[in-house]
Amino acid sequence: MRNRALIIALCLLGTARTAAADSLAYVRASSQYAGDKNPATYHPINLLDDDPTTTWCAGGDGLGEGQEIRFYFKESQRIDRVVITPTPLSGRRVTGVKVSDGTNAINIELNDIIAQQPLKRPMAGTTFVVSISQVSEAQKGSVLPDNVACLADVLLFFKNKPFGGRTNAEKLKYDPHRDKLLGRWNGAPLGASERFLTFALDGSWDWSFIPILGGKNEKMAGEYRFRGNRLLMRRGETGRWADVNIKSHRVVIEPNDIGAPKSDYDVIELNDLMGESFGGEYNNAEF
Repeated sequence: MRNRALIIALCLLGTARTAAADSLAYVRASSQYAGDKNPATYHPINLLDDDPTTTWCAGGDGLGEGQEIRFYFKESQRIDRVVITPTPLSGRRVTGVKVSDGTNAINIELNDIIAQQPLKRPMAGTTFVVSISQVSEAQKGSVLPDNVACLADVLLFFKNKPFGGRTNAEKLKYDPHRDKLLGRWNGAPLGASERFLTFALDGSWDWSFIPILGGKNEKMAGEYRFRGNRLLMRRGETGRWADVNIKSHRVVIEPNDIGAPKSDYDVIELNDLMGESFGGEYNNAEF
């Protein structure tokens, strides 16, 4: 039986407390093969399930070298072992990956078996990046094009605990509504945000207000869920569920504009049922 367990972390923000709050918040990939047509099949969340039959496959130009997966945590984590599972389903054989915490990095060679790499010195941070550093020949028998590179699993451990938290196996499956929401959102205006809202894999959210020109910081935390395509949120574990009437749209940027974000981004709008300062627009633009 595969070990899918991630140890429970209790998260207390302000006066709101969410039990069973996992440490791993979400995972992002620099690209995904067939993401528009079949988003679940090659999604980066497949790297978390300790199942060699599910894969993340990189998209974009080239043969996969330089494509990366980013693991975002709610708070600083330490890792002392990395387990990488290659896959014969990959169109192009992946022979090397690089793991970094933003300051330190290691290179791991891959062959046809699971690579278990202990670290001489633990890495630490809130974000870890695993990038494909080397590929070789096309793999015979794969149904994928020979310029598509895939991995089956990427597991980060500290003292035999994967990802520093615990989550139900169902949370490691692709969900189209949740996938559009996961991540860190910035309150408008672009590039000068004071409000920050994060939705995590375990069904928790946290919100903070950090005024640029001084003043009192604010924090809230709680849980979210979907009822059909309606987003429901509540404070803590026992608050009343509120339909925040989420609305969203995609913004296409002009790359030549001065100060433009790195790429197109999404905007969500929420009502103020969670508090007057909470409601309004948020974006996931990166600069």
